[in-house]
Amino acid sequence: MYYEGEYFMIPTWRFVELEKIYAGLDVGRELYKMEEWLDANPKRRKKNYKRFINGWLNKAHAQLMSGRHEGLRNAEVGKFDAERRAPDYSAECAEILRKYPDLK
Repeated sequence: MYYEGEYFMIPTWRFVELEKIYAGLDVGRELYKMEEWLDANPKRRKKNYKRFINGWLNKAHAQLMSGRHEGLRNAEVGKFDAERRAPDYSAECAEILRKYPDLK
């Protein structure tokens, strides 16, 4: 993909590299966000857009990864057992098996 905005242009080869470096991040969307931010903040224009782009993508990728890491950490077995107890259906199952012995 080739990206050309009002403030910077990114050739296809560089865009592909950025997508590999920042795997899982929607680089195209982030580039559009950068353009919108630059439009909304005219007094905060950048002199070095390469540095600005890398800093922005690093921050967005770090936020993405920390969110994924938090999700993985919460998914550990037994992490929330006290809060997420499954209902006990053993009595109901025993009753059904007593009524319908063919199910055994």
